[in-house]
Amino acid sequence: MKFIVRWLFRLLLLTLVLALGALLLKDALLKELAEARIRRRTGLEAQIGRLEVNLLSPTITVEGLKLFNPPEFGGSPLLDIPDGHLEYDRAALRSGRVRLRLLRLRVAELTVVRNAQGLSNLQAVQQMVAARAAAEGSSLVFDGIETLNLTFEQVRTCQLGMPTPPKTFNLGLRNEILRNLQTPQDVERALLALAARLGLSPLLPPPAVTNLNHSGR
Repeated sequence: MKFIVRWLFRLLLLTLVLALGALLLKDALLKELAEARIRRRTGLEAQIGRLEVNLLSPTITVEGLKLFNPPEFGGSPLLDIPDGHLEYDRAALRSGRVRLRLLRLRVAELTVVRNAQGLSNLQAVQQMVAARAAAEGSSLVFDGIETLNLTFEQVRTCQLGMPTPPKTFNLGLRNEILRNLQTPQDVERALLALAARLGLSPLLPPPAVTNLNHSGR
């Protein structure tokens, strides 16, 4: 249970941090830059339909964000986020801290794939992301989410090389509000409670230990 929640949270947070990093660079081609940064830091192909950065207020809106599985896991969509919106603390970002006033996400689908050896795409990607993060490092640290509005529609599971069709689990989580998540541990505890309520236990691979920069408050 803990692994999938921690992994998903860290991948989403890393994606958002990389998008914010693109904002700091003030590049005219923010969408393409954000995609390139995600590919470099995660090893995953990324596709963003639209990225809107409001320079008058500290907000970012993204539509059609997709992360794709590595080729050895079929290259199909891993994570599909049709729309997301965040409002960040501008002063905190200038000092290297990622503090979100609001994070609203609609996750349409997460796909869990296992290969013939029983290794899941989540485990493989977690190892790849951890290795790249250790090699490159990051000057940005997580400093909390004041309000998280989460919609999570479904999880799909499949086994490579098996004739059985994929299984789809409809979660039906709509506009779940979580508040005052100050640390990664706060986020994980809140999402673990949601995962238990949604009955995700049969989907989960073995737990793994990962690290995430945070403010330590």
